[in-house]
Amino acid sequence: MAEHARSKGEQRGIESPSPLALAAAVLTAPGWVRVGIAAPSERVGEEAAMVLAARIGDSLDAPVVIVPDGQTTLPL
Repeated sequence: MAEHARSKGEQRGIESPSPLALAAAVLTAPGWVRVGIAAPSERVGEEAAMVLAARIGDSLDAPVVIVPDGQTTLPL
């Protein structure tokens, strides 16, 4: 019975992504994707949703890096 009380993430042995990581994935997605989600064209909306979902999935494996305003990042 205790198994039913656990969340889906706990049952699979993974942690839920942090809101910061999800927000970073959405905000760093290409502009057309963020606009395309609300597009009146069903085809554009679906394509944008697929690209955004892939972006979020990829970003969950990457560490979250917060860069202060005005500071540039240097490639490693």
